[in-house]
Amino acid sequence: EGQVIYSGAWNGFRASAGYQFADASQSLDNAYGASLGYTFAAGFGLGAGAESRSYDQDSSTLDKDNRWAVTATYGTVGAPGLYAAALYNESKKSYFGTDADTTDKGWELVTAYALKNNWTFSAGYNRYYTTGQGADVVSYYLVDAQYKFTSNFLTYAVYRFDDGKSAGVENKDALTLAAQYNF
Repeated sequence: EGQVIYSGAWNGFRASAGYQFADASQSLDNAYGASLGYTFAAGFGLGAGAESRSYDQDSSTLDKDNRWAVTATYGTVGAPGLYAAALYNESKKSYFGTDADTTDKGWELVTAYALKNNWTFSAGYNRYYTTGQGADVVSYYLVDAQYKFTSNFLTYAVYRFDDGKSAGVENKDALTLAAQYNF
């Protein structure tokens, strides 16, 4: 809503660009972003993207949020065989008034193996922290098992080993059992 977006893919290349008009529900004056990527014939892919957001001073203490990310992948999600991915992202935020600027950084690593009998197993690590708080905001490991009954229906179990803190409070481990139906 209130956006202009272009996205395309050709012979392994992919590109997208977008512009977000003012959105009072997000205190947003405007935002724009772009990404580029390439997947080699052997299944290895690289990507990069950036986004810049400007906020309304009358309804937000946040002035600007500039983000960028880089990715590397191998394989195809859900296809039989190995899939692996790594992501690094960074966000620099500036504030109206006296609030100090912050830099948020994050890493995500995941590997998965899909069997031909509709089972997929994966493991991952995610860490996200902000310099303004000086401590991990998010830091956890995941293990996951999925079973795909049909192309529309799958079940999965995910266990999250959490070693992060939010506002100084230790986060807790969690188990998720779910069924998903896609229309």
